[in-house]
Amino acid sequence: MKKSLFLSLAILAFYLPANAQLSFGIKVSVTKAWHSSDPSDAPNMQGLSTTLSLYKKLNKFIEVGLEPGIVQRGTTQTFGPDIYTCYLCCFGDCVIPGYSISKSVTGLKASYIQAPLLLQVKMPLANGKLAVFGKTGGGPSWLASGYYDTDVFDDITFETRPENKALDFSKNDSPKRWDIGLNSGAGIGYHLGCGMLTIEMEYYHGLRDVVDYTSFKNRSVSYSLGYAVNL
Repeated sequence: MKKSLFLSLAILAFYLPANAQLSFGIKVSVTKAWHSSDPSDAPNMQGLSTTLSLYKKLNKFIEVGLEPGIVQRGTTQTFGPDIYTCYLCCFGDCVIPGYSISKSVTGLKASYIQAPLLLQVKMPLANGKLAVFGKTGGGPSWLASGYYDTDVFDDITFETRPENKALDFSKNDSPKRWDIGLNSGAGIGYHLGCGMLTIEMEYYHGLRDVVDYTSFKNRSVSYSLGYAVNL
């Protein structure tokens, strides 16, 4: 069903008439992200996103388009200690004989490049001065970079300090590079100058497990401010 939706949207976009009206926009977002296995009362990972948009208008109310961008996802929760709590050489920080430093992963912040294909319904209000809109669709995301939040415990000083550790994609237990998910959102727009200022809330629902060894998926909610113009 999901594949059929993406295929149908792509066919619509390809066969639109050449003179169909286009709009181009940019938006910045504050993101709250978590994994599907996180406790409901756990704090969310806080991130930022920057997204472009390109839409073709099908009629007065319906548009189809792409929203490529860089988005941050992740979690604030501790990964399983049987996998990520390790000693001394786990991250390549060897070695003083008889001296150990343990590092436990307490979170993940990952930057994805995404390009979802979306169908948007827009309803003009107040003689076109305002508009409300909703959209749905989905597509792939590629994990470009990221880091683990770790707690480092020194067994000589008995102190714990936070430390970031960049993802190493050569390791088998690293997060998968590719994700695919469903996107949805709703917002309101106000005509300002030659374009439209928008405020929007979006939800991302990942469909693939983040890692191979356990089952949890990306989730996020974003709050966006954007501006779009007709071309």
